[in-house]
Amino acid sequence: MQTEAIFEDIAERIRLELEQAEHSIYIAVAWFTNRTLFNMLLKKSQQGITVQLMLSNDHINQQSHVDYDQLNNGNSAAHLIGDGNKDLMHNKFCVIDSDIVINGSYNWSYKAEKNHENILITKGDSVLAEQFIKQFKKIRNAYFDPQVSIPDLPLDKIIKRLEIIKNYVILEDIEDITRENTKLKVYAFQQDIADITQALQQHSFDTAITLIDQFIKDHHALVIYNDIDVSALKLEIRQLEHQLNAYDNEKIELDQLRSEFHHRHTNELGCYIKRLLNLRKISTKDNPEEYAEAVQDEEDYNEQIEIESEKTIYELDDDQRKELKNAYRQASQICHPDRVNEDMKDIAQEVFIQLNDAYRKNDVAEVQRILSELNQGMFKPRSETVSKSEQLKVIIQILKHKIEKVEQKIFAIKDSEDYQTISDITDWNAYFEDVKAQLIEEIDYLEANAG
Repeated sequence: MQTEAIFEDIAERIRLELEQAEHSIYIAVAWFTNRTLFNMLLKKSQQGITVQLMLSNDHINQQSHVDYDQLNNGNSAAHLIGDGNKDLMHNKFCVIDSDIVINGSYNWSYKAEKNHENILITKGDSVLAEQFIKQFKKIRNAYFDPQVSIPDLPLDKIIKRLEIIKNYVILEDIEDITRENTKLKVYAFQQDIADITQALQQHSFDTAITLIDQFIKDHHALVIYNDIDVSALKLEIRQLEHQLNAYDNEKIELDQLRSEFHHRHTNELGCYIKRLLNLRKISTKDNPEEYAEAVQDEEDYNEQIEIESEKTIYELDDDQRKELKNAYRQASQICHPDRVNEDMKDIAQEVFIQLNDAYRKNDVAEVQRILSELNQGMFKPRSETVSKSEQLKVIIQILKHKIEKVEQKIFAIKDSEDYQTISDITDWNAYFEDVKAQLIEEIDYLEANAG
């Protein structure tokens, strides 16, 4: 399971995710005017992939240059809902292959590209994906007769039937397996179940048991959500936990970028800057005010060099950097203190600190070691351990407050002059060589005119 927050080039990232779709795409957004993304949906629909689009029936969409009717083909369709006035579409989510969830503040329009918008991309959380698909169908069916009569997934009954089938496989009762598999095929519209029924039909029993175990593991959390209100609250918490984790990751990665840049800046240019500051100090000795300022600049920079010299930040190539980021995101998703159950919060905090320290050092091996330990199942999500609606509502408010604070910090970093300067540098090696040449030139000039 992994969640990523995207703040830049959002439309292109969505296009790349859509391009990977193999089975189905469900989209619910207020406005959809981006023709590039719509053309990708048409392409996927023509490949036989189910594409279901739902958007607001208002003047923005009505006057766009997108012909939504082009999508009404086979299992694909575009649904404009509401009256364009008070009855509006407020959802913003996309589910790809019942595995990838894209949601956030971003509407799929050209105007949204100019705003401070963002999306979350969550992969591997089938519980979240199935709940969003269920929400999509609920909204669609409230306005339109269902195109296809698709039964709901009674997960508790399905899991029990799968457990029975698993026992029949162990007992090698082919006749009983065939009978139960026939009953299971009613729900083969769900891809995971289709894979299981196909494996059973082909007598690929080892594969079938593996798929059954995975299905039960992925969907067990849904079965315990009995109360409708509690179920909705738990889903919201699950979504907010993903969002907070992704925002924290984004902030840490921005801080890491700045830290790594300044560390390399000091290591490669520090000796030249020290010499330059010393020469500037000497050149201002006849001006008490300028001299005092130059002395202070030299002392401040020497302190900065001392701090940087105590840091350990390993240099990584592109593959190692990608490996580090992926491992960190997976690990932080598991041990984030605001996601685990209360009994394990203190331990999670300690692990989270260790993980962040390793990440700041670019220590790939240590981050992978922590991830390996976390994958043993030490922590459980808080949304699976709290069941009272009052407690859940309090948790939701706390998470929303923390998300708002982290989001403000992210935008403050992105708007800062320091970050803007660093992000504009496309080649760090060339940048440091250019700055070094400028420093040497100024040093030579001051030395030539010293005294």
